Amino acid sequence: MFLAAALLVPAGRAVADSTFGGVVYSRLNLDLQQDDPWEDHLEWRNKLFVRLQSDVGDDTQAVFSTLLEHNTLTSQETVADYRLGLWEGYVRFRWDDFELFAGKQIADWGMSDASVVDVLNPRDLTEFVKVEEEFAKLPVLMLRGVYITGDEQFELAYVPFYVPSELSLYGSDWSLVKRGALADIQEGDLDADAFARQGIQPGYEEYPPYNAVNGMVAARWLHLGYDFDYQITVMNGWELLPLFKFEPDFLTYVNSQEGSARETLESLQPQEIAAYAPLYRSRPIRQTQVGGGFAGILGDSTVRGEVSVVHPQELYTSRFELTEHTIAMGTFGIDRFLPGNIYANVNYLGAWVGQYPDEGLYLIDRYNHFLLGVLRGSYLGETLAPEIRAIVSLSDFGWFVNPKIPYKLTDNLQMTLGAYIIKGGEDTIFGQFQDNSYTYLQAKYSF
Repeated sequence: MFLAAALLVPAGRAVADSTFGGVVYSRLNLDLQQDDPWEDHLEWRNKLFVRLQSDVGDDTQAVFSTLLEHNTLTSQETVADYRLGLWEGYVRFRWDDFELFAGKQIADWGMSDASVVDVLNPRDLTEFVKVEEEFAKLPVLMLRGVYITGDEQFELAYVPFYVPSELSLYGSDWSLVKRGALADIQEGDLDADAFARQGIQPGYEEYPPYNAVNGMVAARWLHLGYDFDYQITVMNGWELLPLFKFEPDFLTYVNSQEGSARETLESLQPQEIAAYAPLYRSRPIRQTQVGGGFAGILGDSTVRGEVSVVHPQELYTSRFELTEHTIAMGTFGIDRFLPGNIYANVNYLGAWVGQYPDEGLYLIDRYNHFLLGVLRGSYLGETLAPEIRAIVSLSDFGWFVNPKIPYKLTDNLQMTLGAYIIKGGEDTIFGQFQDNSYTYLQAKYSF
């Protein structure tokens, strides 16, 4: 349905001073490890994105876009499988050396492929790291001013309303609590669906009040050099991925049971949830981040790097108690074209956690190291572009790899056969999602 509708639209159609275009994604996923009846063994994920850009006078431009998303063939469809609404909606004004962007938008402040300073927009984490690149960041209402003088660029941004990154607690294969973990008991008065009927709320999400005082403010200085660009960024705002603060009585109960706290949380029975509800509250804390970065040409390669310091950052101990920390992060990457029409990109990402407790932290070490890489070829007149992406944790040796073979049938239609494979040990970032490895077939139509 999505693909057929898009095929009726001429590609890149321009009307007067307006440009209309978009993209359709239709992806069929087949689970590679079908050992859990609660998992989605088959998924069909569809997205339709439409964008209109219009020039209103010589110095004003309006941009509007919408995103329609529908996931089906899952074992249990929820409201999270549907999305329809305004994606972008902003106006750009220009006066000489000054530009003003007002409205719902996405800002790009990163200089590295694994950016640690690009924090103005929340992220879509509903499929971990497997989200189409153009939808990885969520647009937010923002007022952004840019002043350019010579090689210097100064930018101020203000985000008035808090919007967190999207990550579900339960209800999908990518949720923090696996689907079915609360459904071991399906008899009696308290089954997995009885909470809403009996007014039982497992937890609460408490967001900052919607007023101007609670907004995010950020500033950037950017120097555009001949060979190298440099930037410094400062941000003060709310954390984009708040953790759940478990209630003291419930946490005491969890840590009194046999096994680890994680095992107890994953095996909770409906009666236990009803007895201790609400179990948690999700309340973001305000943070300050200072960072910098560079990008430039070094011989036949492009090099990029960034550093940042964030305080405070809440993290879980092994007993799922929240503690505050200072985190220093850094990334360095290099990319170049190799013989045989091959593009290569390698990035290192590291994070150091201050005030590290003796008992350790859940999923996080004092020093955390990752390698990220991309290899991509281009053949048959750029119609065939095989690619492999990978992330490896050097701290616990968990990994994810995404090999894929895209082939352009026409200038606008591309088919891709690929796989998404995750492996990791118990109580590791990759390990908690390793049952979700799948192969997929995707159609992409641009218009």
